[in-house]
Amino acid sequence: MKNILKTIWNVLKYMLIHVGLQIIYFIPVSFIVGIRLGIQGVENFEDQYAEAIAKHIPISLIFAGVGALLIYRWMLNRKGISFSKACRFNKLSLDKIVVSLMAGMSCLYVSAAIISFFSESKVDSHVENMASLEQGGMLLFFITVGIMAPIIEEVIFRGLIFDELRGKVGMFAVIIIQAFLFGLYHLNIVQGTYAFVLGIFLGLSLLWTGSIWAPILIHAGNNILSVGVTILPFGHYFEHGAVMLFALFIVFPFSVWYLYKNRVGTVKFEEESLRG
Repeated sequence: MKNILKTIWNVLKYMLIHVGLQIIYFIPVSFIVGIRLGIQGVENFEDQYAEAIAKHIPISLIFAGVGALLIYRWMLNRKGISFSKACRFNKLSLDKIVVSLMAGMSCLYVSAAIISFFSESKVDSHVENMASLEQGGMLLFFITVGIMAPIIEEVIFRGLIFDELRGKVGMFAVIIIQAFLFGLYHLNIVQGTYAFVLGIFLGLSLLWTGSIWAPILIHAGNNILSVGVTILPFGHYFEHGAVMLFALFIVFPFSVWYLYKNRVGTVKFEEESLRG
């Protein structure tokens, strides 16, 4: 029982550190914004306050992401553990880099298919949450969603949590648990559902390639295309029915097949020491 509780804590602490840093950022920011708006005597204080705070969301995520990575590295170094080995920052071949990006972009359409099963009200709530990330400007939006989120979330779930669970439960359970936590972490039923499905594939991509760069690139490909559809003048072409069908039934299946066919092997993955 003691070992189970220790494992649960070791898993949750990585998530809590990232969330905690976001809270730490917003404590002084919310206080300063409130005082500034109060001094200015603005009308519709609540709306103005919410809008001002929303502009800080991308910055808070970048702050929390960078801060968490530094803390994780420090925590592992204290135990004599290599951060890069624990997270499996192993070299990825060029073909798998390309296929991972292709897989990630096609995953956007898998997510869209999953979203289509939800009610309009739940989808609207999800869209509002995503729109809040755009308040800080498109550059910060791209950095946050396209770069920082894939790196920090993959380090947390496919890196540290995956490593913590490996050896304590079966590999099937590791894949499901890290995907479930990944979905739960998004705190939104719509995003959480497709994040769970995506999390399974991301976990498998780590298992098949032996490198966290695969899930990072898949995650980044998904997010960057999502940003592109939003901000590029020709973004609407990505929403064309033929493009969606091609991505869903050609690109995604091919990517999964290719990564699986060229996998490093579960036995090799299990035998390698992540904390060596």
